[in-house]
Amino acid sequence: MLEGVPPERVDRVAFEWGMAMGPHGVSDLSGLDVFDKLNKEWAEKPNDPAYCRMIHALVEKGRLGQKSGAGIYRYEGRTPVADAEVAALAKAEAARLGVPQLDVSDEEIIERLLFAMINEGALILGEGIAMRPGDIDVVFCHGYGMPRHRGGPMKYADEVGLKTVVAAMEKYRARYGDLYWTPAPLLAQLAKEGKSFAQWSEGRG
Repeated sequence: MLEGVPPERVDRVAFEWGMAMGPHGVSDLSGLDVFDKLNKEWAEKPNDPAYCRMIHALVEKGRLGQKSGAGIYRYEGRTPVADAEVAALAKAEAARLGVPQLDVSDEEIIERLLFAMINEGALILGEGIAMRPGDIDVVFCHGYGMPRHRGGPMKYADEVGLKTVVAAMEKYRARYGDLYWTPAPLLAQLAKEGKSFAQWSEGRG
């Protein structure tokens, strides 16, 4: 939003890709005040003034999501409606924080939504928190509304190719720095070796 991409466009692209809901709609459904409280209590949150700034700014205005009738969207019953007030707030916050306005393609929206998710999956696999990439995929398909025909984030990564994932992450790393876009060691290793998460899993027995 701070970069000038309307939330309804992000959600539309995510929905057309196959997600049950877009990330902004999910945030409003969960409650922006919940995310704001978690961010305030997170001692190790990123040292980035733009991080979740819009959530905090909207909560300050009493826009908590569906339960208050307005959040990232305003609501007519349960129906989300794009709100010019939110677009104006995002523009003002971006100017205050020096966030450049970008021309973002649909492809980039999907990459930034999914590849960050894939990287986190690789991190927890490498740390032994999850045992198999398929376990992560099951959770996302059955618990988070990811489309079954996509197979989950780790299967999707294998389909597009881990080298492609890492190349895109390096592109965003050059733009945004190391804070969010450093490839997980396991992801970087498998991409370098030309392997997939499925091959890594099979090799571990």
